[in-house]
Amino acid sequence: REERVVVSFPLRISGNSIPVFLAFSADGRSAYVVARNPGSPAERGNVLIVDAATRSVRTNINLGTNTPSGAALSSDGNTLFLLGTSINDPNPAEPSVIALDLLTNTFQQLAAGP
Repeated sequence: REERVVVSFPLRISGNSIPVFLAFSADGRSAYVVARNPGSPAERGNVLIVDAATRSVRTNINLGTNTPSGAALSSDGNTLFLLGTSINDPNPAEPSVIALDLLTNTFQQLAAGP
């Protein structure tokens, strides 16, 4: 089976952000782009929800001091689990797991620390 690019499009991500994960909703209407921006103290990670048909960013969720390094989409497509680090002054970066509710676009930290 030959693999080929079906579609590509430019996606503007803030600052020096680096995309680290991409997933699509089961119906193919939304793409979830997880990006990290280690150079910013206040906006270290973002999740962009992209309309796949129009290729435009519908929502940009700031993860604050959480720096994502990977992600996994739940089987029901309602939660995006983010793995990475969290900076809590005055502590150094700690491992973290965040659950992002894709129905409400809110997140909560599930685990942090060594």
